[in-house]
Amino acid sequence: MYDLLMKIPKAVDAEKVISERFPEFLKKESKAWCIFATVILLSEKVNDVYHFYQSLMTANSDCSRHDITDAMYCLASFLLHFKITFGINYGLHYRVYSALYWIENESFTKEGEGSQSLKIVKGLPGQQSIHSYGVNSNLHLTNEQLRILNHKLQPRDIIKINALAGTGKTTTIIHLAQLYPQMKFLNIMFNKTVCEEAKKLFPLNVTCKTAHSIAYAQWGLRLKHKLSSKLRPHDLVPDLEHYAGLNDSKLLIHHVPNNFGQTLQVIANHRSLILEDAVQIWQKMIDKDNKSQRITHDVYLKLYQLSKTKIIGYDCIMVDEAQDSNPAMLNIVMSQRLPVILVGDPNQQIYGFRGAKNALQNIRSTHTYCLTKSNSFYLKLCSFRFGPEIAYIASCCLEVLNSSIFTTLVGSKQPSCIDGKLIGQYAIIARTNVQLFNEAFRLCVQKEI
Repeated sequence: MYDLLMKIPKAVDAEKVISERFPEFLKKESKAWCIFATVILLSEKVNDVYHFYQSLMTANSDCSRHDITDAMYCLASFLLHFKITFGINYGLHYRVYSALYWIENESFTKEGEGSQSLKIVKGLPGQQSIHSYGVNSNLHLTNEQLRILNHKLQPRDIIKINALAGTGKTTTIIHLAQLYPQMKFLNIMFNKTVCEEAKKLFPLNVTCKTAHSIAYAQWGLRLKHKLSSKLRPHDLVPDLEHYAGLNDSKLLIHHVPNNFGQTLQVIANHRSLILEDAVQIWQKMIDKDNKSQRITHDVYLKLYQLSKTKIIGYDCIMVDEAQDSNPAMLNIVMSQRLPVILVGDPNQQIYGFRGAKNALQNIRSTHTYCLTKSNSFYLKLCSFRFGPEIAYIASCCLEVLNSSIFTTLVGSKQPSCIDGKLIGQYAIIARTNVQLFNEAFRLCVQKEI
């Protein structure tokens, strides 16, 4: 191995570093492994570690793939321990971890390879094996995705898939549906625009609908003449809209916010009065003949939830972007006697202002899977592009913001850049085009752009 290392320029440099700082290491039989570890420690990018590994995988190498990867795993374990215990730079562990992920997935991402490991045990009628399906569809998935696809659906399954950004969650459930061509899937989404896009991607045995469109057929049509974008008076809107998004069947005192800024006794009195008014207004809202009280779309969704209606005609329910589900929507899904697949990213909840709660954290599942690795196939499919440099920054942010459930995010092999051409670059995110226009106009007036 030493002779092979000396043909690699970075290994020659590593030997010089060792001779200057720790010359005694070069006198030992393990000097080749000391040089090996030093090259990895001095590597600045994930690609550097990966290409160094590839340089060692030659016909003349006297070390097996297993020996090299085993040494890298040991090194990664030490670096993670040092990071947790002594606070060393997280990038040292991240570079080895990411390179190992690429290495481990290489043997499973090409069509036809690893057929013995990918073959599913025959399950429900109409189910294909992953191997036969992969040959027909150019299957190109990560090990994490393959674990999910190897799961044999059972009638009472509640499957939770925690998926980080760019890790192929939509791709995974598309392939899952294709593996069960005889089953009918209902894919429930929160956002209408996302739902329309999903209809173009999913196979014919998947029906994509929003939760509101499901409820509209039974309750929305009856009350469509009462629909309004806003409710008044404003001090009652939070109570009723909050209740509409909850799992509760009745309006109770805890639905009334405790934010009046008065003494505790006055607050208690006010909350009781507001609750009485809210109950009366709710009854007027759900009365189709009462035109004095308008409703929002969440009202007929709440009525659908309270009706305990059974969804028929499907064999399995999927909930995409499940982190944006509110308790009422979630209760509709979980009350069905069907297998349920909840997919989402806890870090991307964007509908909290509408009462949406993180369903993935509150549901007790029968099986839980994680998608943490960015897949180059998925990136090409969805044009969601980032490499290891961006993935590293994202992982650091996730660790700081949400360390209790921190998971390492790995980028694809394609290079990426985190250095902008200008100093002080920033982005503005808005929900509507009007807000974006107002911000652009403000910046133009202030001559900031």
